[in-house]
Amino acid sequence: MILFAKYHGAGNDFILIDDQSETFPVSNHMFIQSVCQRQTGIGADGLILLQPSKKADARARFFNSDGNEVALCGNGLRCLVDFAYQLERIGAKSTLETNDRLIACEWNDGEITVDLGPYTWLHPLSFESLDIQVVNTGVPHAVAFVEDHTQFSMAPQIRSHASLGEDGANVNFAVLTDNKLHVRTYERGVEGETQACGTGAAAVAVAAQKKYHLPNPITIVPRSGEELKVDVSPASLRLTGKATFVFHGSF
Repeated sequence: MILFAKYHGAGNDFILIDDQSETFPVSNHMFIQSVCQRQTGIGADGLILLQPSKKADARARFFNSDGNEVALCGNGLRCLVDFAYQLERIGAKSTLETNDRLIACEWNDGEITVDLGPYTWLHPLSFESLDIQVVNTGVPHAVAFVEDHTQFSMAPQIRSHASLGEDGANVNFAVLTDNKLHVRTYERGVEGETQACGTGAAAVAVAAQKKYHLPNPITIVPRSGEELKVDVSPASLRLTGKATFVFHGSF
């Protein structure tokens, strides 16, 4: 039996597993798919493992619902911080190892801040009437600023645009209203819209600061309506929001 906790961060939901023995079958993509499947499994946007680390307080490994491992998941990382803190694997201030970076994390009574580190601008692209900025905030995100979300149906085509390479990118449509960015996100690996995306929120904040000169912290309102805050600086992206425990279980 495998014990797990179900969490969500701003509606972005995850299966979290304490894999200290490092025995979870990470290469079995079909198994991970089946666990994340909403009709016949537990159901989640992704699955995350908490493992031991020689470089940090703990290691985080992220898998999309298609079974493939990804480098980073901002909302998932915030959920994992609360999960690990409740298990007493980490303290209120900690460092977690991901595939390619060490991330400083803070737990503050259910409010979690994670520093996603530096970001990178990638080549912009044009799609029909849209000018799209592409930012890597741990994973690549295409960001389009629009008047409303009626064009969001284009997101699957943008996700696989040839200029984004074989793996494509996540896609974010953002509307600025009263200095808040209302965002809808299409996630690769999930291959559909999610209620929120942490690295996507960070990417939108980066692009919005450049376009609109917004002051920190930048407020992101995802599809779920649960606000996220992002502080943008050249070497740091601090993402803050709640991590909500849903239930424990085993399978």
